[in-house]
Amino acid sequence: YAFRLYVSQTKVQMEHLEDIVAERTEELRRVNEDLKELDRIKSIFFSVVNHEMRNPLTAIQGYVYLIEKVGRVSSKQAEMLRVIESNSHQLLGLVNDILDISRLEDGKLNILPRAMDLASAVAQALNVIKPMADDKHIELAVDIDPNLPMIYGDEKRVMQILTNLLSNAVKYTPNAGHISLVGRRREQDEMVEVIVSDTGIGIPTDQLPYIFNRFSRVEREAIQHTVGTGLGLYITKGLIEAHGGQIHVQSEEGEGSCFIFTLPLASLVEQETEADNEALSYEEACALSERS
Repeated sequence: YAFRLYVSQTKVQMEHLEDIVAERTEELRRVNEDLKELDRIKSIFFSVVNHEMRNPLTAIQGYVYLIEKVGRVSSKQAEMLRVIESNSHQLLGLVNDILDISRLEDGKLNILPRAMDLASAVAQALNVIKPMADDKHIELAVDIDPNLPMIYGDEKRVMQILTNLLSNAVKYTPNAGHISLVGRRREQDEMVEVIVSDTGIGIPTDQLPYIFNRFSRVEREAIQHTVGTGLGLYITKGLIEAHGGQIHVQSEEGEGSCFIFTLPLASLVEQETEADNEALSYEEACALSERS
């Protein structure tokens, strides 16, 4: 009788557990369906952002350029065109940032690395930043080791990293300040180290742990009119890590900031690739040879 009672109670408990499992499974199914729907809506939204916002903004910039070059406009009209151009660039930058964040978080950001010259990417970034620095009479100093080997990176994305860091430095450095960019080889791990430092307003100690978070932005009265969304450093960190590097910041309020990031040497990547090839088993090597 005791055994039958035990079996009966166990059976009831098992049936109860089966009901709980079935209920949880149904809940998970519904959540999964909701997530799929959210992902579909997100894809539609970013498609709209890409095509319905970026394309018109590009067209606006193109027509403004043509009017400035071939049109006869008064000084007042020329000023209006400069305002249109400036604001369209800001909007286009925001659209591109939103798309980059989506790709970063979905793991779909396209990185096409190859052997490239860091000095060339720095020169391109400086062409973009120099007019902004000149407006504030900020001195730009660049020190790239002339013997620096080729790095392994996506040239377009490396330029984006440099432009983001340099534009931030210009934004938060007062008039007649100083910004320096140093590029050197780091012997201990065969990486290239790039240092962007400024004499700007610095970052409060309590905000340093969050500086690379989305929408994180130093809020101070001195920069309340500075344009920014707090997305640049988040994207910059994601791009650097996608290349296999790291970034960190050293800053003190009122004493400026120093951003240090690393990128791999092309020779290091080639060595790792050769090592991977040498690690093939005999069967894999034979199969690879047959395919070749």
